[in-house]
Amino acid sequence: MKLNILMLPFLTSFTVAYIGELCSDGPDEYGTCEDITWCNNNGGNPIAGHCLSDPNNVECCFGPSCADNTGFCWYTGDSFCASLNGHYINNACPGPSDYKCCVNPSIH
Repeated sequence: MKLNILMLPFLTSFTVAYIGELCSDGPDEYGTCEDITWCNNNGGNPIAGHCLSDPNNVECCFGPSCADNTGFCWYTGDSFCASLNGHYINNACPGPSDYKCCVNPSIH
């Protein structure tokens, strides 16, 4: 038992987030872990402190543009896109399958 407890810090230290992993800045703010340059170049808002195991050039990227700048990437698990009367487009954003491009008619 002591051996298992002593090994715990070594096992947990190897946990690494990865590019495209979902990250959060609160209960209703989602993004993906992305290279800061990629995030800035795609109109996103990179915020440090949410992709803790990644290198310094990787931060949580919130709301990057998608669909030729007609939408923004957002987590489908909340109702923000629907509240804008938007709809989701598949395969236009990095990350998991529940992070899609919200195309909002009011931003065209």
